[in-house]
Amino acid sequence: MTVETTSYGYVTLVTIDSSSDSEVSRVKVDLCLPKQCHRVSKPRFITYHRDGRLLVVDLGLHCIYVVDINQGTLVSVFGEEGVKEGQLRDPSGILSDSEGYIVVGDSRNHRIQIILEISFIDLRPSATVGPLSIRYLPTYPVEKP
Repeated sequence: MTVETTSYGYVTLVTIDSSSDSEVSRVKVDLCLPKQCHRVSKPRFITYHRDGRLLVVDLGLHCIYVVDINQGTLVSVFGEEGVKEGQLRDPSGILSDSEGYIVVGDSRNHRIQIILEISFIDLRPSATVGPLSIRYLPTYPVEKP
């Protein structure tokens, strides 16, 4: 699976059959952004999390989108610009390990944030609500050589 970011305010999930290198499906996901944020938004990095959820890092808006890949819908958004725990400045990479930990490269803060747990409340089909809780591993600045 890959993500295209050619439409402002949307990401398009593209599934490719690796054996034939052909496109299997294409689903456009509305990021529910206010119009004034469309040109600032830069969704660039993705990782599969668990339970059919894809995490998409937005470099321009300093946040992470949680997308349900089975429904093709936005589940949640978390993060904001800043220097405190849970805040990001130009997040530039993401991965999720087999334990469910989420590792985010927080480039302009010169650190890596590790998210230990995200708990979600059940959402109505049309609602987009932030996570119920997020637990972070304490972060320490990365020393420049």
